[in-house]
Amino acid sequence: MAFGLGNLMIIKDVFQISLLRALLRPRPSPTHLPSAPPPLRLFPWPSPPLPSPRFPSAGVEVAGACAVSFQGRAISSVARADRRTMAEEVKEQVKDLMKATVLMRHPQQVQEIIRSLRKGGCNKLQVISDFDMTLTRFGFNGKRCPTSYNILDNSKLISEECQKKLKDLLHYYYPIEIDPNRTVKEKFPLMVEWWTKAHNLLCQQKIQKYQIAQIVRDSDAMLREGFETFFSTLYRSNIPLLIFSAGIGDILEEIIRQMNVFHPNIHVVSNYMDFDESSADYPYS
Repeated sequence: MAFGLGNLMIIKDVFQISLLRALLRPRPSPTHLPSAPPPLRLFPWPSPPLPSPRFPSAGVEVAGACAVSFQGRAISSVARADRRTMAEEVKEQVKDLMKATVLMRHPQQVQEIIRSLRKGGCNKLQVISDFDMTLTRFGFNGKRCPTSYNILDNSKLISEECQKKLKDLLHYYYPIEIDPNRTVKEKFPLMVEWWTKAHNLLCQQKIQKYQIAQIVRDSDAMLREGFETFFSTLYRSNIPLLIFSAGIGDILEEIIRQMNVFHPNIHVVSNYMDFDESSADYPYS
């Protein structure tokens, strides 16, 4: 689903890398007009085309939310000689949006948003994304993939006794968190209570900073299929990727780093553990 407001577009529940590639693809100028300028090159150096990502043939992958925003517009190139309708142009650019597995309440509005984004250029484009279940997989081969908190909770470095207590807390508090009959006001103190108890248990484990890398290596964490294309396209186009996460920043950064896609254009806003000289943490920063 997609929602638009002015120059802000939010893509929700579908991880559409092909949409980003279509937005960055320069619009060709008419070849038969001698005065037409050359097509706009978005990359500062020649580069081979990126491989097209593969998407599931059926069903819609739940992927959290990803926002794409513009803060201005670039000067449009010469108008196309063989003008087509907006719908035809968008269909050609983003063919995945036309699949039967992609549902849109207002298809024409989505097409208008995409066309507007295309006209705006990429100079002031920013991509804003969640991390857990958005950039990472929800599941793989029928098995649920872990969140950044799960990775730490399930680590071999956490004692069995601590893991059992953490699971007991999960089984008690999680049903409360998702209970539709409780108000936010009722849930809030209980969620703080859950977080505080879990945090105190983890502090007792004395995790050291250098162990974070091993914790991630031993986990089942996976970025979504096509992540190489997604991260490299943004990096090569000098487009900032802002990751906002309520998870553990130390863990999610290490996941991206171990996948060799932690580029300089990535900025993370999350919860980070404070480490003393001997062991991990205490309050999150």
